[in-house]
Amino acid sequence: MSVKVTLNKYEVEICEIIAEKRRSTNRQVGILEPNLSGNNEDYSNLEIAMEREIDGVGAEFAFAKACNLYPEFNCEPRKGGSELVGRTRARIDVKQTPYPYGKLIAHSEKDIKKTDTYVLVIGKMPTFTIIGWCYSFDLVKRENWDTSLPKPAYSLTQDKLRKFGEKHVFKELLNDSRDWRTINI
Repeated sequence: MSVKVTLNKYEVEICEIIAEKRRSTNRQVGILEPNLSGNNEDYSNLEIAMEREIDGVGAEFAFAKACNLYPEFNCEPRKGGSELVGRTRARIDVKQTPYPYGKLIAHSEKDIKKTDTYVLVIGKMPTFTIIGWCYSFDLVKRENWDTSLPKPAYSLTQDKLRKFGEKHVFKELLNDSRDWRTINI
């Protein structure tokens, strides 16, 4: 099961401001966005690059909204790492794609010690669907190494992700205890 989240106009405006600031500060220190999707888009085009950045921030915001977490407003230059921290202190990296059947993709340079969980969100501003999630150690495995991408990376198809939105709604990351079985619903 998946969870659909639509951001309101004020949330969209917040995401646009954050995306613009993040992109600007990252470019100032030479951090560029890679094209891992294989769609041959030219991300040197400012309009396309900004749309991609806004959608990425929107996906993070939508996930935070669905999970009642405080979204990441940090605009400091960074490459990799996690965007959110769950109530269990789990570090969460939200991956966004506009493609309905898109994969969860993570760079090979990702430091799995800095991320506990990856989440796949599909859609574009303002509507996103949280598809599923996996632990970092489930993604970063030899059998998930995908050389069919423009830049090889770890990837998982949607059917290999843990479902989001079941009755427990992501208990492993959202409760105050490391033991998800302690939650009463």
